[in-house]
Amino acid sequence: FLTSWARNWLDLPQEMAPIGLDRFKAFFNALWTPGGEKREIRDNMKADFLGWAAEKSGGEKADIADRLGTVLTDLFESVASEYGAVAESDLDPRWIHLFWVSRDPAAEDPITQKENENAHI
Repeated sequence: FLTSWARNWLDLPQEMAPIGLDRFKAFFNALWTPGGEKREIRDNMKADFLGWAAEKSGGEKADIADRLGTVLTDLFESVASEYGAVAESDLDPRWIHLFWVSRDPAAEDPITQKENENAHI
């Protein structure tokens, strides 16, 4: 779910595929409020997630926020807890469990992704 949102934010094709580490770093850096030791997720990124979820579900933002507010708060707290203290230079796909991230450069290129998928058919 988080990976689909990140792919949307990065303007990647909306398919079940990993995000290349270099592309993920752009998303990762956009998540956080600037400064401070304990980073928090920006309000505009939370709003973007809510808008994306509303679009995907066909629901209204207000309805989703009302029904899932606590769940979304917990979700963002999990992301902040897992990655808030991690520097961009320390990101490693082996330890990123809330997003599907790949070290494979082919994950950066949607055309190569499609070619790789077709090769496995």
